[in-house]
Amino acid sequence: MTDRQDAHDDLLFKFSRLNEQGQSTQIFSSQGRIDSRDLVLGKKFYPLTQIMQVNRNQKRLAIVGVEGENVWIERLEISKGDAKEIKQLIDRSCSKRWAENHYKELMEKGCESFYKLSACPNCKSFVNHSGFEDSPQVYCNYCETIFDKNQGADPLEEKYHICEQCGYYSQPRPFTEFYFVFLLVFYYFQYNTKTKCHVCMRSSAWKMFFGNLLFVLGAPFALGQLIRAYQGSKIGSKYQGLESANASARAKKINQAREKYLDLLSSYSPAAGIQYNLALAHIAAGEVDAGLIEAKKTLSACANYHPAANVIVHCLNAKGLQKEAQAFADHWGFIPGMDKKSDEEPLEEPVGVE
Repeated sequence: MTDRQDAHDDLLFKFSRLNEQGQSTQIFSSQGRIDSRDLVLGKKFYPLTQIMQVNRNQKRLAIVGVEGENVWIERLEISKGDAKEIKQLIDRSCSKRWAENHYKELMEKGCESFYKLSACPNCKSFVNHSGFEDSPQVYCNYCETIFDKNQGADPLEEKYHICEQCGYYSQPRPFTEFYFVFLLVFYYFQYNTKTKCHVCMRSSAWKMFFGNLLFVLGAPFALGQLIRAYQGSKIGSKYQGLESANASARAKKINQAREKYLDLLSSYSPAAGIQYNLALAHIAAGEVDAGLIEAKKTLSACANYHPAANVIVHCLNAKGLQKEAQAFADHWGFIPGMDKKSDEEPLEEPVGVE
């Protein structure tokens, strides 16, 4: 990290730093920018080559980097600018450098034929899936979407991710919980926004509806969120019926869930996310062997889908096959060059993009 004043502006934004509890540590916003080499936060300059990971939750970012042997973390809330755009710009820059560095390493070893790179049509980052089997779909570890390797961007597919609350592949969206209590001389209100799928929204919406019903003022908002929880999944949805299948799976109604998932798979194939949910449904019902089979099918559809690999490790451990689980995890975690960074300028587009 250095102090410089001569960097060329690229993307400007304003931010507030947050502590580990997510509370702002400053009264006024600071100026930030991203140029061709650095992330600039106030007077601090972080070379983009140091950045290892960027996580986003609505307007909040957690940026993790390494300087020498020291790990640094910047927690930010973006007050002016687009947090999604900031993350995508950093991801694109970093993925270019890592991809070029990996290709050079393979070239030196005479193994460039193993190099596999795809440009994510959703976030435009470069996904290195070297070392994985060929599959029709690719998982972008930057925006956490699954895309078809031979197709362009799909605006509907971009909306599908793993729900942070239940763990199922679905269409998570921002959901605001609001409570208003009024008792003559005392009133209290509370609200917060979380990202969750529509199945997870439903339990929260019912709780909010009954919690606000007695005091009237919050009831209309709660009713609107309740309707959204049940009807919202039908708007702009690619996989009609997926939420219903997920609801059956979470209720451990494995026969209903399997039938719904298989019906979806007959209409949409390949569909690694749906196959992954079927694996989870079997595991939730205590059917570990069936869950393991479906998780392996998921990797046939999308060979680098990390959530499915985690499920396989879980199933192997559950079956008492600790050595096999460890061997699989070790093999999965080894992707030559993925943990390397280059200080050289990236090319306009890495070689070998599929």
